Amino acid sequence: MPSRPFIILLLAIPLLTGCMRNRHAERVMDHAEAIIEEHPDSALALMQDLDGIVLHSSGQNARRALLLSLAMHKNYIDIADDSLIAVADGYYSTSDDVRRRMLASFCHGNVLYNAARYPQAITRALHAEADAATLRDTLWLARTNELLADIYTDNFMRDEAEYRILNKITYYKRASRPKNVLYSYLNLATAYYNNDKCTESIHILDSIKSIAQAYKDTILAYDITSASLLPLNQNRQHQKALEGFDSLRIFHPGYEILCRDYIEAANAWHLHRQHLHRLSLRTIKPSSR
Repeated sequence: MPSRPFIILLLAIPLLTGCMRNRHAERVMDHAEAIIEEHPDSALALMQDLDGIVLHSSGQNARRALLLSLAMHKNYIDIADDSLIAVADGYYSTSDDVRRRMLASFCHGNVLYNAARYPQAITRALHAEADAATLRDTLWLARTNELLADIYTDNFMRDEAEYRILNKITYYKRASRPKNVLYSYLNLATAYYNNDKCTESIHILDSIKSIAQAYKDTILAYDITSASLLPLNQNRQHQKALEGFDSLRIFHPGYEILCRDYIEAANAWHLHRQHLHRLSLRTIKPSSR
């Protein structure tokens, strides 16, 4: 018959193994949380390594769900199933940990937005914004306003979208994120066009074009030129629209010209031809009788 100390040792082994596993998970999550802003791809790899590990603490499970959701978001992996992030949001929504509560609300709002569950997405984004304001975190104030702007844009709530884009520009400036500021101005130009402010839209696009070139950001420079075609046509600046379309061809050969751009170029060409035809009619002198 086994001795009593031996039986106790056998019973203790699973407990010790579980404690070691949980401590390892905590160290991995600490590391992932520390690098997620600068190295989101590495943070995602770390969190995926924890995916099959059984954690017995509800706090640990919530933290893992939050970090994995945030890492996927920062790696541009769009998720429409909120079963994972709901674990984190449900846990942190009653927590005094304001930062993680903010992150959980933001990530949940983003997933709900991907799922086209817009009213719920707005609610979660507003909760995240409130917590970001409590923390006075300008970067996350910018990001929550960016999420709200995207939701409002997709729902044709144009005044609300414009207001949120202006907010995110302000906060990205305060957070010293010049690249985000540039892309936000591109969003503002689109919002102005949607609100029939074509002159303002063109002015913004012209003002940020040289800055994008200085950054040598080909994608941004392409997007600025592409975005200018609609307001230029709307403002009857068809020749400039055609010149803009022609300039798209100088970009990297692998960068495909969008179907929308071809349509706008064709529209510009047609309207420009009409304009030239009307001018030619004005110059024709009436025949004498």
